[in-house]
Amino acid sequence: MENYLEAWRTLEELTISLKKNGIQISDTLMEKLRSTRATINIYEADPTYGDTIALIESYLGDLEATLVSLAEEELGKNFADEWLKKISEARSKEVQEPEALGRFVPGVPRSDYWIRIKIDETISREELQDMVTKQGLSTSEQEADYVVIHGEESKVKEIVKVMAKRMREKRGKT
Repeated sequence: MENYLEAWRTLEELTISLKKNGIQISDTLMEKLRSTRATINIYEADPTYGDTIALIESYLGDLEATLVSLAEEELGKNFADEWLKKISEARSKEVQEPEALGRFVPGVPRSDYWIRIKIDETISREELQDMVTKQGLSTSEQEADYVVIHGEESKVKEIVKVMAKRMREKRGKT
């Protein structure tokens, strides 16, 4: 099994490296990077649904192709080859248990488990707030369409499972 999280982290590092080298990264590409991370979070919360794996692999493949191509165009074949090697190594790393408290998020107590969610057509802000309230969790508003849900780990994961189910249903209808 591939290590999706490590592959994503390596692609994030490549993005940072490109930016440090003065290369412009589009907002669309940055959104794809964030969406991929969110999908990996959903998979970690509910690994039983096979379509999520296909979606993650598709996202990671698109990101890798775009970023490595950009690296080769702007910084040369050797630079791109080094990153291809790093990505390959990351994908083959042993899968670790997910880290619940990886980073500090302003407004979220250190003891809380959290996940960042983008509000879109899958779930409205009102529906999400209703689910969060019923579970006894809290939210912190971030950028325009992002919300951090935080509280007890099992309850946060339950909301992620509900959202994953909605995503599957939505995809099944289209």
